[in-house]
Amino acid sequence: MIDRNTKLLALLVLVTVVLPLFWWIAGDSIVYPGSEEEIEITVCSKESVSKQNGHEYMVYAAKETFIIHDFVAFGNGGRFNSADVYAKVKPGKYEAVVYGYRFSLLSKFRNLVKLKRLGDDTTGC
Repeated sequence: MIDRNTKLLALLVLVTVVLPLFWWIAGDSIVYPGSEEEIEITVCSKESVSKQNGHEYMVYAAKETFIIHDFVAFGNGGRFNSADVYAKVKPGKYEAVVYGYRFSLLSKFRNLVKLKRLGDDTTGC
């Protein structure tokens, strides 16, 4: 029989190690319900950053930096063509749908999910 102290230790390990590790590994690939926001952005530039397991597609807007990556979403399936979406991004104004949260301490960026080009204006860059 497992005693009370062992159960508490297991819970502590789960909360302090396993869940944060899962969030760190899979967190960028999972869209959390309630984190969707429609915004207007001015794209100034973009960059493909090489990583150990591929690329990160960074988009630098006038007020915030975003990332474009594949994801799994609850309810709408997700996206698996981030390279194609990234290739179409040009400097200018966009209506955008973003998911996720910005965590500066962990270098986590919100994911650009949908982009609709509004024009070439780059005022503010």
